[in-house]
Amino acid sequence: MVGDPRRTNASDGSDNSARDPLSIPEHVLKRFAHRARSLLTSIGAAADYMLTSDTDESARREMLSIIAEQSGRLDALIDDLVVASSDDQAPAGAMSSVDLCSTARQVVSDLAAEAQSNGAWLVLEGCDCAPPVAGERRALRQAIAGAIRSVLALTRPGDRILVRVISDESRQPRPHVRLTVSVTSGAADVRDRLGSLSLEELSLDAARRICRRFGGDVQLLPDGAGVTCSIPAAPVQSPPPLAACAGSDRRRQAST
Repeated sequence: MVGDPRRTNASDGSDNSARDPLSIPEHVLKRFAHRARSLLTSIGAAADYMLTSDTDESARREMLSIIAEQSGRLDALIDDLVVASSDDQAPAGAMSSVDLCSTARQVVSDLAAEAQSNGAWLVLEGCDCAPPVAGERRALRQAIAGAIRSVLALTRPGDRILVRVISDESRQPRPHVRLTVSVTSGAADVRDRLGSLSLEELSLDAARRICRRFGGDVQLLPDGAGVTCSIPAAPVQSPPPLAACAGSDRRRQAST
């Protein structure tokens, strides 16, 4: 699928990935501040409850669980801000072959409880034999989580968030692996809600920058139902020629 060019700024030639790192749009910073304040308020409320109430072990564990979950979300939010505010497009660590299916499965497992707290279901639906991609596992986990959380923020109770990983052989000379995050819902306003998705949203902007480090991209689905991340498949390592293998065998035999 091809993303909607009207919402990628392709029509005017602008490229958010090359913008001044200090010129993050004001509405993005405001949304970051709102989300960060909300998470900190939740953490503070749980900590205050533990300090001022006679809690039993069960209630104490529940409060600690809230603090741990919200702290993890705040940490991820800060990571997205760091990526979105940087103009460095080079990979931060060593490149390796990454199984995007396995990575997506882990992220879906990690975020399932967060989705359920919103009354939504997060499902990895169909993960075919897609080839590995060349990238950094930690960075790609961040990109996948950012794409899912951006869609999750617009869901309502009863919505179903579907994550798919498929091989796109139409991209040549190097196939791509595509991860899509979409929503199915019985609500009539689902298209309107997801239509407000923007590639300038903090987590999606970070996800797009990460994917572009590895030659990929993030786009909005043309039907307004979600987002897609596309990453080139890792180069296939060709086996050495038979003649070279035979020569190597003869040298090993001679040495013995």
